[in-house]
Amino acid sequence: MKQQTKLIGILVILIALLAGAFVLYKNLSKKYKADTASEETSSVNDTEEQEAVTAPDFNAADAGGKPIHFFYLTGKKPIVLNFWASWCPPCKQEMPGFEAMYKKYSGKVDFVMVNMTDGARETKKKASSFIKEQGYTFPVYYDTEQEAAYNYQAESLPTTYFINRDGEIVSGARGAMEESALEAQIKKLLEEQSEQAHFNAPTPHSLRGLTTLRARCNLPQANNFLTHLCTTRGAFLFHREGRRTFL
Repeated sequence: MKQQTKLIGILVILIALLAGAFVLYKNLSKKYKADTASEETSSVNDTEEQEAVTAPDFNAADAGGKPIHFFYLTGKKPIVLNFWASWCPPCKQEMPGFEAMYKKYSGKVDFVMVNMTDGARETKKKASSFIKEQGYTFPVYYDTEQEAAYNYQAESLPTTYFINRDGEIVSGARGAMEESALEAQIKKLLEEQSEQAHFNAPTPHSLRGLTTLRARCNLPQANNFLTHLCTTRGAFLFHREGRRTFL
């Protein structure tokens, strides 16, 4: 009888300990999830202009599983690079604006929507199902090795970078972007591209022939420039290094 009473007492103590541990676990789990969510997502947009730096390269895969090197996407058009996940509320909030801007500027700007595919919280299946359900048409790339996220220090979601045609990051934003703010950044990219094109473009005077231009402007027999513009005031030389000289 005494032994049975002792066993019952031990069982009661064990049950109490297990119950206490369970309550403690639930409280700690809630706190951890709240802290993690605040670090990983951001609904407040913070757009920063920055000194142009070369955009890092990375490897990812498109929807069909084809590998892509980001380097080969640069140098053609300005790029809007966005990091997102289907579980991220601010990402979902801004996506209609990205879709609208993609449809409006897709011929002039490349959109690279990089999904943070960690294989646990986010999988390619979850992400692709979300895109299909929402009817989004912008190109999505899957960062299954987290290489892009690491190279771009995408510590919170969403994160967006604006890259010019020369492959340089000119500005970035953390948090959900309003459609108007997104379009303003896109317009800046296009304005910069237009200015560069005007600065470096070959001129109609090349139709007159190199010999004629050299004679008219008294240019030396040098080939260290791409093209030149002869005017009534002198000549512009457009150098291979991207410089412009007025003679």
